[in-house]
Amino acid sequence: MRNLRAFLVVLLVFACGLPLEQTVSAMPNDGSVRIELTDEERKFLSGKQLRLGVDANRPPFEYIDEQGRYVGMSADFIMELAKRIGVTIVVQKDVKWTQALEKSKTGEIDAIPKITPTEERRKFLLFTKVYTTNPSVIVTLKERNIHGIDDLNGLKVGVVKGLVIEARLKKEHPDLSLVQLPDIATALQELSAGKFDAFIDNLGTVAYNIDKIGLTNLKIAASTPYIHDLAIGVRKDWPLLVSALDKALASMTEQEKRQIKSRWIVVKYQAGVDWVKVVPVVVGLLGVIGFFIQWNRRLRQAVLQRERAERELKDYTSRIEFNSLLKSHIASLSTDLQTSLSMQEFSQRLMNHIVPLIKAGYGTLYVLDRDEGILSAAGGYGGEYDNQGSHFALGQGLVGQCARDKLPININAPTEDYLHITCGVGKLRPVCVTLQPVIHTDNVLGVIELAGVSPFVNDYQTMMDELMPVIAMNLVIIVRNLHTQHLMEVTRKQKEQYRALFEYTQDAIMTLAPPQWMFTSANPATLNLFRVSSEEEFTRLGPWDISPEYQADGQPSSVMAQQVISMAMEQGYSSFEWTHKTIDGKEFPATVILTRVELGDSVFLQATVRDITQQKQTAEALMRSKQEIETRNRNFQEIFQSSPIGIGISTGGVLRYCNHIFTQWTNLTPGETAFKAYVNPDDRAMLVRILERDGIVRDYRLQMYSAKYGVMDLLVTYMRIRYEGEEAILGWLVNTSSLKKNNEINQTDKTERMSGEGGI
Repeated sequence: MRNLRAFLVVLLVFACGLPLEQTVSAMPNDGSVRIELTDEERKFLSGKQLRLGVDANRPPFEYIDEQGRYVGMSADFIMELAKRIGVTIVVQKDVKWTQALEKSKTGEIDAIPKITPTEERRKFLLFTKVYTTNPSVIVTLKERNIHGIDDLNGLKVGVVKGLVIEARLKKEHPDLSLVQLPDIATALQELSAGKFDAFIDNLGTVAYNIDKIGLTNLKIAASTPYIHDLAIGVRKDWPLLVSALDKALASMTEQEKRQIKSRWIVVKYQAGVDWVKVVPVVVGLLGVIGFFIQWNRRLRQAVLQRERAERELKDYTSRIEFNSLLKSHIASLSTDLQTSLSMQEFSQRLMNHIVPLIKAGYGTLYVLDRDEGILSAAGGYGGEYDNQGSHFALGQGLVGQCARDKLPININAPTEDYLHITCGVGKLRPVCVTLQPVIHTDNVLGVIELAGVSPFVNDYQTMMDELMPVIAMNLVIIVRNLHTQHLMEVTRKQKEQYRALFEYTQDAIMTLAPPQWMFTSANPATLNLFRVSSEEEFTRLGPWDISPEYQADGQPSSVMAQQVISMAMEQGYSSFEWTHKTIDGKEFPATVILTRVELGDSVFLQATVRDITQQKQTAEALMRSKQEIETRNRNFQEIFQSSPIGIGISTGGVLRYCNHIFTQWTNLTPGETAFKAYVNPDDRAMLVRILERDGIVRDYRLQMYSAKYGVMDLLVTYMRIRYEGEEAILGWLVNTSSLKKNNEINQTDKTERMSGEGGI
């Protein structure tokens, strides 16, 4: 019955004398059409160049001809529209159409003139209104009778690889045996040679290529239910271009559109009917079925078609209104986000748009720190942001899970403690929650969390799919801008710190550069050290100008300067002592540090010079003082050793030092315990008590053992001192036994002298 209806339609067409082949000459546009653009659209379009991604071998819609020109029906449409809105077109001829789709995601391609809108493509492209519609048709050899897709079962059916029709046939007619072809010209030629049975493609493309190639044994045998709308695809972040193109398209009359189409498409349609056999059968059937039955059937079908058309028109109108509203929101959102100066402001502006749009009550943007792998809340709408529970690792919680899987998460009736929406009088519990990943070129940038006290609008996921590419692109931009600002601020602070160090340090710092190795800068300390009036005057000098002719070792300063410079350039660092002189000829010793510095493409040396005149003088004074002390020590040692008094120093009861006479009397040497020399141990205990009480013991009489003299009578004096950082006891001993003996001898001599005198 379906084949009969198709035949009746064809019969009516012939009966009414309607042509199936039509050619209309083109009428050029004089460019006088005025497009009512908004100020925002005009500002956006000013000076714009549209980079087009085209299919270079898809006539008659678009292709590159032998002269390298971009031509075709879609080419004519985009050129006419571009002229009306005042933009320049740049055709990317070296980019394949599949590559153009990928580049449109990253903003490297601005528009695709010939593309069929699909839900998958709406994720990364905006679409203008449809400017032409073409059905897919079945092409066969002339002798084959095909009336529709159902007649293709068991046959080999050719399709161009990668087109929308291939995907739809695989999905809706999986039993068909499809043969993939690289392009339509190859497909038609192989069909003509009988390598497969039928071919399905766009009517315009098929008609153009059959005529151009001259394949007289092929025909357009039947139509299909597949209709392809062609529109202009625009990068996701340029909604203002879409609105301007739609206005330009609306300004074109139907006659102008037909002129462009007829310039490229001439259709020769041959229905797959064997007229010799079918006409008598049809006439007989028409007589049997009867006029009134056919009329009632047609009337009923017409009513059903009208009702279906009304429903489709209503749905189409609603979709148009929805798309128009969404495009307006996208344009406003993109413009608003681009003025953000911080991530908090960006998040606030973003949520101020999204939350009311989908009828939510809460929204938060979590931004991913790629280095740390942490998602942090940047701010939002309707929540409390106190940095508690606002950080998630990848895979942690629903926020982290959404980021790791790169897929939306939707929750209905979340638990009571999941989150709350803050209002003036308290907190509200949401009834629905959605988490949406923000993705750019397959890299997750963050997660948007939304919640509502009532269900979201029906098309909220479609809205989010449309909004996400714009959000992602603007998020990339602000992250880059903030990173650049941070680097600039760090650089500025480093410059300030270096300048402060350079200007205010007490060390003389200067730079010198190859190949002449003249000074290129100097800080104030340098000018003061060398008594130069200005930096300009100093930069006319070289190292040899502030050095005497010869250094302290007799080497020429100019030769040694070149040596230390070469060493610093090779090793990156050199430190040495140097004799400098001021600009008025006064010489002084100095330490010099040369450091190799690379700044971009330039290489130079930084010199740090420090006057060590005072250090030298101090060192010399210390040397003289040391020598004097050593001389005094030697003198003291001589006196100490030759003293007739025994002198010893002990720490902790161990003798640490003693002179010769002390050892001669006590037979003790350094390192031995002193208390074993006491005849009466109580004497040592008494001495310790007196020392602890008074700090000194004066003229204490005691006896000590001596290997040479036996028991000796001594008069000792002890006092506390510090010896080599330790508490010690200094003692000096007087031998009273010798004094007593001497006194006795002296007394005897005196008596004898007195006796002799008396005798006289």
